[in-house]
Parts: sequence; C-alpha cells; structure tokens
Amino acid sequence: MPIAFVMSGAANYGPLQVGALQTLLEHGVRPDLLIGTSAGAMNAAYLAIDPTPDGARRLADLWNTAARDLLSRSDRLAIVWRLLTNRDGVMSNEPLRRYVERTMPPGVTRYADLKVPAYAVAVRLDSGEIRCFGDNPDDRLLDGLMASTAIPGFYPPWRCDGVEYIDGGVVAYLPIRLAVQRGATEIYALNVSAGGLVKRARGTLAIAGRAIDLLIQRQGSHEIELHLAVPGVVVHPLALQLRRDVAFWDFRHADEMAQVGRDIADAYLRDRSTHRRHRSGLRIWLARRPHARVRLRTPTRWLARRRRLEARRS
Repeated sequence: MPIAFVMSGAANYGPLQVGALQTLLEHGVRPDLLIGTSAGAMNAAYLAIDPTPDGARRLADLWNTAARDLLSRSDRLAIVWRLLTNRDGVMSNEPLRRYVERTMPPGVTRYADLKVPAYAVAVRLDSGEIRCFGDNPDDRLLDGLMASTAIPGFYPPWRCDGVEYIDGGVVAYLPIRLAVQRGATEIYALNVSAGGLVKRARGTLAIAGRAIDLLIQRQGSHEIELHLAVPGVVVHPLALQLRRDVAFWDFRHADEMAQVGRDIADAYLRDRSTHRRHRSGLRIWLARRPHARVRLRTPTRWLARRRRLEARRS
C-alpha cells in the first residue's frame, strides 16, 4: 500500500508539519511519495532528501535558520514602494531564492536527485492549469519551490519554461487527489489552518486575509471528505493548528509550532492504535464464537430461521 505524505500550504506555519513529520517517522511510518503546496512543497522536497527522523530534525533546523534569514524581515517602506509602483508582488522573492539555493545540499538540484519521489504543486497564471513539478524528474527543485510558493499579491509569479506560475494553493491547497493520481493508497494529510476562531477581523487587509483563510480551509476539508469515501484509499487527517495568529513574516516560533505538530500527530497515532486494538479484540471474540458471528452479520436471516423453528414446535 503506497504511503503518501500530503502537505497543505502553510506559509510560516510550516513547522507544524515538520513536528508531525518527526512523530510519524519516529513511529515507523515511511512515505513512498511526498507532495505539497507552497510551504508544504518546501517541506516535501527537503524531507525527500533524507526521509528519516534525522532528516526531519534537520528540516526543523532549517526553519529555525529562516528566523534569522532575510525571510523574516519586513521592510515596510519597500512594501509601500512596490505598491505605489504597481509591482507584481508587495515582497521580492529574491531572499527566498537565495535561501533555497543556500540550503540545498551540494549536487541536489533536480527532483531526480531526491531519495523518494516528491512533487510541488503550482498553477499556471494564464490558464489556471495545475503543474506538478517532479512529474518530470529533470525539473529543477528551485523552479518547483519558487513556483509553488509564489503567493499571489505577496510574491511575484515565477517564470519557468516561458510560463508564469503562482502558488498551487489557489486550486489545490491540500493536494490529496494529485497524490492518489500518482499511485498513493494510504495518505497522511498534514492540513495546516492558520489560527483559531477569529472574533472580529478589522481593516481591509485583515478581512481579506480572513476570507482567504476560510476559503482554503474549506478547500482542504472538502478534499479530505471527498477521499474518505473513495474505495481503496485510506486517509489519515491531521488537523494542524496553532490556536493563535502569527504575523506572515514572523518566523521566530518554529520550535513552538514543531512541538504542537508533534503533539497533534502523537495524539492521532495513539487514538488510532487504541481503535485498532478494540477492533482486533472484536475479531478475536467473533472467531471464538462463530454462531455469534453469523447472528451479527445476518440478523434478519437468523431471526427468520428462529421464527420458522418456533412455528414448527408450536
């Protein structure tokens, strides 16, 4: 049963997924493929370099590095200037490009260089068509990650092969369907939602941001609900949430988020283990009582037979 780790968009909440990945790997759950959108695509690619508990710990270290990197700096004057000059994004994606180039191990430049198959979901800006970087093993990791993280309005589209791409979360925030299409039959869905209940969003940007959060959360929930009913596909939904809001450019809470992710995944695995033990106990009980198994499986037939016997006796 091919196992896939499917990772939603997450922005700077990506460490939530990293903590969950650490727990899954420490419990012996190994992915046969990884696929993600935006920050989830980053986590998928970096874990695919070394899909082990040690690799997950190194991925956590990278998120801590991001807290000290240019990614965490917000130059408000530059943002205002880019707005006034009608740039394609309020932030430059150059710091992110340099970060990816600096943190990729030597010799790892293409999806073919990864130890397990990984995919980054992006969307063509002109047609809305989905592209999974990694379908072609010669796709550059830099292109896949920069395209999948090009959040509309924040970062400019990423040009690759003469085409502009934007964040895959626009149409596939939690790409379960894409994982199934690539052969996965057991899916761990690491679905990040930014924060808890918001009592009152104030201001144009806050209301717009809240509307986008609700849209993508519903999209992710729909993906899970849709595939829970698909025969032959097992979905393990891991709802990863910090329960408080963190500013988009704030990367200083990686350790806290990773611990929350670990706790959520650990609770899910313990609950699943308990459920399995209960089911196994029921199977053992039925195996020792075949007459009870018949009654449980075919109660209508059993009752009809009992009525016929009672009628004969009377």
